[in-house]
Parts: sequence; structure tokens; C-alpha cells
Amino acid sequence: MKNQLFIIMCVVFSFVPIFSLYAQGDMQQHNTIVLVDGSSYMKTNWGGSSKLTVFRNALSDTLAELNKSPAWGFNMGIRVYGDKSARSIKDCLDARQGSKLDWFEPVVIRSVVEGISPKGMACLAFGMGTTREDFPVSGKNTQNYLVCIVSARDECSKDEKETIEWLTKDKGLAATYIIGLDVPASQCEYLSGIFKTVAGRFINITSPSQLTGTMNLVLNQYCRGQTEPASIDAGVGSSSEPKTAPGLTPKPVEIK
Repeated sequence: MKNQLFIIMCVVFSFVPIFSLYAQGDMQQHNTIVLVDGSSYMKTNWGGSSKLTVFRNALSDTLAELNKSPAWGFNMGIRVYGDKSARSIKDCLDARQGSKLDWFEPVVIRSVVEGISPKGMACLAFGMGTTREDFPVSGKNTQNYLVCIVSARDECSKDEKETIEWLTKDKGLAATYIIGLDVPASQCEYLSGIFKTVAGRFINITSPSQLTGTMNLVLNQYCRGQTEPASIDAGVGSSSEPKTAPGLTPKPVEIK
């Protein structure tokens, strides 16, 4: 009985320093919002399955890997764009919060992604802008990351670059990562060019078998502070912040 009591006391007191750090606000917080494409493009066949199905499977494997290591200070939330309105409506303000930024909880995240029903416009820039509601202001012990899962460029306002720059200044994003699900080659140059002025990168996955490894690298390493993000060019963040997020009132246009 005494041995059991001793073991219990050791376990309890081992957590005291961690809870103390939380209470004092000294524990490093890594906040990640995953923005998921729910547009009709996610129904596209990719290696025998839809892009959404491939993403769901890769996410499930990635969450399992994430769950193997301690999640202290690792918070995640989900946003979805393009899955509320039919494509014929051309709704360029189609975005929703799937789960709020909170303690990493695989079951909640998986449930949100399972509930996506792709049907609408690829309003990527607007979706990016709505994540402003989720992120706290970054500070000494807070790192914010945005991870976008996309099947195509924005087809509404086409200002992803401007929106990411605005978010970086407004919320102090440590980095943004855009993971492309076999995005057309004609759109890749633009998406890659975004990261000439902000930290992060565009990674276009051309084979479904590569997706799990890439997502694990981004979510389990980059977004947990295990790899230093790319540096941001001088000048970004030096101007006064915009009062309104770019692209919040876009007009539908066709992708060329």
C-alpha cells in the first residue's frame, strides 16, 4: 500500500512544474489552425480515390503520430471553406469554423474532417482571412501557424499573398504552410511566390502516397517548433495593420 501511495505521489508531483508553467503563462504555446479545402475540387479523382478521401486517410495517420508524443502546449483548430453552398451559387464567403483552437484532440479534429461534403467555390483567400478570429496575438511564449490544405488556387479574389501578409502582420504568424493536393502546374508558381515575403512554404504533393509524410513533417515538426521557420524579409510587418482583411468581399472569377 505504501509503495502504491509513493508511486501515485511521484506521478502527481511530476505534473506540478507543468501546471505551474501554464499558470504563470511561461509554457511555450504552439497554435495551429488547419484550413481545409471543402470545395468541389476535392471531389477530383486522385489515385483512385477523391482528394478528400486521400486527405482524410493521411490526416488520420498523422494524428496517430502526433498522439504518440506529449501534447503539452500544442493546440489545434480546424476551419473549412467551400463546403456549405452549392457551386452554382458562387458563394465566395463560404467558410466556417470546424473546431476552435484548443488542446490537441484527435477525435474532434477527425470528426470535423469526416463531416466535410465538398460542393462549393475554392474561396481560399477568404478562408485564410477568417482564421484571424481563431488566433491569439503571438507573443514571447506563443507561436501561431497556419496550415492550408488546398486542391486549387483561390477562384474568387485571387489575393492569397496579400491575405497571408496581412495575417502575418496582424497575428504574428510564425509560418504559413500551403500543402497542395496535386494543384495544377499553372498555379504552382504563384503559390510558391507567396513565400518570398513571408515565412513558410508551398508544398505541392503529386502522389497520394507522399501526403502522410509531408503532413507529419509540417504538423509534428514545423508547427511544434522543432524546425526553425524560414526568415521573413525585412519590411514585412512594419506598416500599419489593415482595418479589414483583404479579400473579404471578393467577386467570382474563373481560374485561367
